[in-house]
Amino acid sequence: MQEKENIHVPRIGGRRSVAAGEPFNLVVILFHEMTKEHYIKTIALGDGERNYVVVEFFPEVSYPQVSFPVVLEKTTDLKFHVCCNKHGSWQTIWPVEVTK
Repeated sequence: MQEKENIHVPRIGGRRSVAAGEPFNLVVILFHEMTKEHYIKTIALGDGERNYVVVEFFPEVSYPQVSFPVVLEKTTDLKFHVCCNKHGSWQTIWPVEVTK
C-alpha cells in the first residue's frame, strides 16, 4: 500500500507565505506511470468549496506535472485533487498564509 500511496500523492513546490494580491506559482508533480492501463487523469486546484483549475492528462503523451499561477487575498488552505484512472482520487492540502 505504501508504494501506491507514494505515486498518487502530489509533490508541491512553492511559497507558503505571500502578500495579499501578490502572484506566485505552485508546481505540482507526480512520479506516476502514464500508460493506457494506469495513468493520472486530472490534477485540480481548489479551496475545498470549488475547483479553480482542472488540468487533464493523456496516457503515453503527457507527464503529470503542472505549474499553477495563484493570487490570494486571504489565508487559504489550497487543495490539490489528483485522479488516477485505477485508484481514484487523492488529496493534498497546501496552506498559504497571506499577509497584508
